[in-house]
Amino acid sequence: MTIEPKDCPELWTVEEVKQWAERTFPFGTALATALVDNDVDGAILLEHITNESLKQDLGIKSLGQRIKVLQAISDLNAKQGNHGRILFLTFRSTWP
Repeated sequence: MTIEPKDCPELWTVEEVKQWAERTFPFGTALATALVDNDVDGAILLEHITNESLKQDLGIKSLGQRIKVLQAISDLNAKQGNHGRILFLTFRSTWP
């Protein structure tokens, strides 16, 4: 059985990550632009996006938006079986 990239977020291209952001969030256009500008592909999205990177590198100032993004990334990880890394906890551990 072959796993198609669309079925495995870790294999998404930068363009597929952009499309996911645009589909998933009302503020997705701004997020999508920031993700593309920072060359975020699926592997980076799932493993390296944190509250700090959303705020400082991607310019997402809204706490509520950052929480929604982190939860959606956590959901993607859970769907693909990456239960070892819970990104929402990453958010909580970086909160002042």
